Amino acid sequence: MADNSGSSAGNAAQAEPAPTRKDNPSDNTVQRTRAWTGLWVVVAGDVAIAAAAVIGVWKTAGSTNSNSPMIAILTSAFTAIGTMTTAYFGIKTASNTAQSFAPAVHTAVKNAGSASPGGSAKANDAKGGDSGPGNSPGTSGPPIPKDLQNPTDEEIVDRTAEPGDQGQ
Repeated sequence: MADNSGSSAGNAAQAEPAPTRKDNPSDNTVQRTRAWTGLWVVVAGDVAIAAAAVIGVWKTAGSTNSNSPMIAILTSAFTAIGTMTTAYFGIKTASNTAQSFAPAVHTAVKNAGSASPGGSAKANDAKGGDSGPGNSPGTSGPPIPKDLQNPTDEEIVDRTAEPGDQGQ
């Protein structure tokens, strides 16, 4: 019998190929793929609706003397295409906006956890401290930052807190 230990050692010595971007795509690549996929789905849906409208108009064109069925089909198709396309771009815009604010909120939450032992503006209000503009005890809603152009991390966290969490 031949000794196969040398060949298995040779196989073990061969390293796995280095992972590529295709093996582990970055967040940017994933987001770009999602955006293009969503766009193609919307375009395909719009084309399908337009094709159905054309077929509907073609089938009803010679059947009656009235243009009512054609007008109804075209109006419905236009409404469906407009609604689907607008929904896609609205959701995409909201998602992009939320993603652009996420790092700032995470940084603000992290920095608020390591804030000075003086506590938040709410704690200062309870101690009789300066409540700032619009933060009187009778005011409802989230607190208004003292400097609207440059709110502190703590003020950002206070503004983004859920209504039930504000009293805690």
